Amino acid sequence: MAARFDLGRVEELMGALDDAERQRLAGAAAAVRARLLTQHPSSATTVRRDQAVAARASAADAAMEEHLQQVVAAAPPLSEEQRATLAGLLRPAAGPAGRRRKARPDPRPADVVLCRIEELLAAGPLRTAERERLLALLPEPDPGASGRTDSTAVPSAEAMIERLQAEGTVRVPDPPAPARAAWRRTIFAAMQRRLVPDGHRLRHRGRDRGDLVIELQPAAAAAAPVPDRPTVPVPAEADPTHPLVRALQADPAALAVSPEARARALRLLQALAGAADQRGHTLDLAGGPRPGRRFTAGGFHVLLAVSEGEDTIDYLPDGDELQERKVYAWQRIAPERRRVPSGRLVLEVPDERPFLGRRHRWADRQRWRLEDRLGHVLAELEHRTAAQAQAKEAAKRAAAARRRDWEQAMASARAAYTDAYEERAVREQVDAWHRAQAARAYAAALAAAVDALPAGTGTAGSAPPGAAWTAWVDRVLRYADRVDPLVPAPQLPQQPPPPGPEQLRPFLDGWSPYGPDSSR
Repeated sequence: MAARFDLGRVEELMGALDDAERQRLAGAAAAVRARLLTQHPSSATTVRRDQAVAARASAADAAMEEHLQQVVAAAPPLSEEQRATLAGLLRPAAGPAGRRRKARPDPRPADVVLCRIEELLAAGPLRTAERERLLALLPEPDPGASGRTDSTAVPSAEAMIERLQAEGTVRVPDPPAPARAAWRRTIFAAMQRRLVPDGHRLRHRGRDRGDLVIELQPAAAAAAPVPDRPTVPVPAEADPTHPLVRALQADPAALAVSPEARARALRLLQALAGAADQRGHTLDLAGGPRPGRRFTAGGFHVLLAVSEGEDTIDYLPDGDELQERKVYAWQRIAPERRRVPSGRLVLEVPDERPFLGRRHRWADRQRWRLEDRLGHVLAELEHRTAAQAQAKEAAKRAAAARRRDWEQAMASARAAYTDAYEERAVREQVDAWHRAQAARAYAAALAAAVDALPAGTGTAGSAPPGAAWTAWVDRVLRYADRVDPLVPAPQLPQQPPPPGPEQLRPFLDGWSPYGPDSSR
């Protein structure tokens, strides 16, 4: 029998070697591969593919080493009990138990090489020094981080299910590729061995990237309540005095079935109408743009359509039709394919949102007749009207909540508008005060410079005479007094004017100033 190997197991075992052993083994494998390429040229593509897999495994080893180095810098080492547990997990497994992948049907040269590598590596347990080196890289799990676990310690399927039963969710923070694959194998083993508790299902997210989140959820069938399916007796004859029967007899076009099936259809609809009336609902004939049978419960409506299935038959025209077609006696008449009423009745409700995926059609079958399914039909009609009532109530609550949020946003926007107006007034006063101070300082400096001018200067392009300078200094001082908010006395700024809708828009954080549902 050809040797088989588990590539994931080989990668795990090779990852436990030190650098010198890894280089020595890689050189030996390269030499063997080179000889294989010489002996089996047709296997070159296979070996190159295996070499690419080995390169990716080497990159994954480097990424895991870097990840562990970063983690160990931020966490203390494991306790003695945790170290002993992890040492047992790191002990290599030999034989069929360590090979969980499905064997390929055709042995290849690279299979023999890697199988021999595994045999060499799994000959004995890891050396104590190597195990200690690995244990030193592993951090102690943070007991305060609920739902998070060490990405390198993959528990057994039983332990994972026990933890999920206690916590409900297990989160593995962005595990490296080998650890992620090991977690997926554990999840698959739990499902294959039927370890998931009854009434629950195992779900996980983050199969290829990001955090791996495993959840134990209640199964939909166990969580969904059993619908109330009343028994609906069907009368032997239709009552012509029943309101619905009378309305359908007055309007034959409202019931699109063949004359042979009409009596049965009337009996079925009368039975449904009677059961609905006993439960406080009504089933009547609706007019308008969407005519049909209208089921009403609590002011909400569902249309119920009644139709008849068809069969395809081979039809041969009779003598009268042959005479009308002027067919000669020697001519061959081929049968025609025609669709005729089958007598199988169908009850149907619209297949529309938010009921997509629910049962919406009931018909006669070989195992049952429509009379046996009227309770299912009535239960679905009640469910749909109840769902409409719940949706309307939820919409009202959502609209009220949206209105409250909009009103709070408007109040905050008005306060922000007033605050922005006052801040602008403060900036204007401070700027005016600084300008006044600067103007007075400039006037003083200008007066000192004028006094220092030589007597008699006043030629073209030079300083004007002293009287003009004095007037200009007074003009600078008048400007300072005019812009100074403290002269002649401090004044409060004016109250902000009432804001308009567009003035509030910058402060509404995406809301419309015209209403919670406005698109303006």
